[in-house]
Amino acid sequence: MGHVLVDNLYDSLRSDIRTGRWRPGARLPPESALASEFRTSRTTLRLALRRLEDGGLVASKQGSGRTVVSSGGSVGEATGMMAKTIALVTNMAGPPSNFGRGPLESAIDAGVYDACRQRGLHLLNLNVPVEGISDDEVSMLLHNPPRGLVITHPELAGPSIADRMRRVKNAGVALVVHGNSDEFAPFDRVVSDHADGSAQLTRWLLEQGCRRILRVWGIESPRYWLSMRDEGHERAMREAGQEPLPALVVRGAVVCTDDPVTFQTRVRQFAGFLIEHLRGPTPIDAIIATNDPDAIITAAACRLLGVDPEKDITIVGYDANWATVKEYEYAPFVPAATVDKINENTGRKLVETLLARLDNQLNPEPVLAMSQPTLNVPEAQPSAR
Repeated sequence: MGHVLVDNLYDSLRSDIRTGRWRPGARLPPESALASEFRTSRTTLRLALRRLEDGGLVASKQGSGRTVVSSGGSVGEATGMMAKTIALVTNMAGPPSNFGRGPLESAIDAGVYDACRQRGLHLLNLNVPVEGISDDEVSMLLHNPPRGLVITHPELAGPSIADRMRRVKNAGVALVVHGNSDEFAPFDRVVSDHADGSAQLTRWLLEQGCRRILRVWGIESPRYWLSMRDEGHERAMREAGQEPLPALVVRGAVVCTDDPVTFQTRVRQFAGFLIEHLRGPTPIDAIIATNDPDAIITAAACRLLGVDPEKDITIVGYDANWATVKEYEYAPFVPAATVDKINENTGRKLVETLLARLDNQLNPEPVLAMSQPTLNVPEAQPSAR
C-alpha cells in the first residue's frame, strides 16, 4: 500500500511541476506545508521528492530546500514516434491480425486497430499478464508516454487497474476505458448502449404480440450493463402501456458450461426457476435471456418442462453469437431475435473519444460515450427438440 501512496504523490507533484505551478528556478514549499496540503506523512513525501530528484526535476541543497530545475515537458507530452502512438492495454496476445471480428469481444480491439490505422497512428499493444499491470510497468510507460491510452478489457487488467489508471491520468496522459463501473467514473468511458439494445428487443417482442415478457438473468452479481438493460426494457414496456414483470435472477447456478455435464446442470437449474412462470393461469409468453448462450440454455430448460421454445414461447438473446458458442453444439437453438453490439464500432468509438479529449473538444468532466447496437432477427433454422 505504501508504494501506491508514494506513486500517487509523485505523480501529483510531477503534474504540478509540468503544469507550471512551480516553474524552473522556483523553490518548493517546505516539507511541512507539502505534507499538510497533500495530507500525507513526511516519510511518504520524502520518498516522492527523492524520485523527483532522481528524475532531474528537483534539486536539493543543504539549507536552501528544494528547487525546481526542469519542468520535464508539458503535461502528458509525447515526443518523437510516441507523439503518434496510442497504447492499447489488452489481454489479446500477438499482432492485430489475431484480433477476432464479429460478435467476439476481441472485436473491440480490432476496432481500436482499425481507427488508429485510418488516422495514421501507431498502435502499441500492451499485453496484460494474468496478475495485472504492475506499478513498475506504469512507471516505465510514463517515462516515455504515448499520445494516449485505451483500455478495452479492464476486468482482466488486475484488481488495482483503477489505481493504475489514476496514476496515468494524474501524470497528464489522456486515457479512455471500455466500461462503466463506479470505479471508472473519474475517466472517459465508452460502452455499448445496452439500454437501447434491450429496448429494441422489447419493442420487437411487443410487435410479435408478446405481453408477459420475463427477463431471465443468469448472473447474480450486479453489472452496469444489466442495469442498463433493465432500464431499456422497462422504459419500452411502459411506453407501450404495459407494466414490466420483475426480472428473474437465477441464483446459485453453475457459470461455466464448457462440457455437456455442466451444460445439463445449468439447464436443470434454469428449469427449477422457470417452472412457476411457465405454468399456471397467467404463463409468460416471452423470455429475454442475458445472452445467446443463456437463450439456448433457457430453450433446453423449456423443453425439459414440456414447453416448445419455438411454438409455445418466444425466446430472445443478446450478443448475436449463438452460432459460435459451445451451448449450440449441445442443444442447437436459434434465438428468435438477438442484439449485435457491433464491437468493432465500440473500439472505434474509444479512439474517437480519446482523440476528442486530446483535441480539447470535450467538457472537462469525464464523459460517457455510447456505441449503438442493432437488432438482429436470425433466419429460422432447424433446432433440436
